[in-house]
Amino acid sequence: MRKWLSLPGIIFVSILTLALFQVKYKVVDLEDSIKALNREIFKAEESLHILKAEWAYRTSPLRLTQLAKKHLKLVNFKSQQFETCDFTEFTTKEPFPLQIAYKERTKN
Repeated sequence: MRKWLSLPGIIFVSILTLALFQVKYKVVDLEDSIKALNREIFKAEESLHILKAEWAYRTSPLRLTQLAKKHLKLVNFKSQQFETCDFTEFTTKEPFPLQIAYKERTKN
């Protein structure tokens, strides 16, 4: 009886050994792929950091002011270009034309 039990035991142990061997190498492959993905993530974060720094430089107010002076050729306003505006002439008791049109439209 011992002979008959030892043969199935040897087969069972050898199958378990092969299964464990395969699982071990699958785990090693998965760990390698995780390491590769972590390297890609690190490179992406590094390039994102560089892009943020470049964006901060390109949109800095001082640089934009210098570029506007160089390329847009804008001139400053002079006080003679402005007129005073008296708002008292706009205050009337009559309704605006839009209010009249709205009232006429709602009547019909």
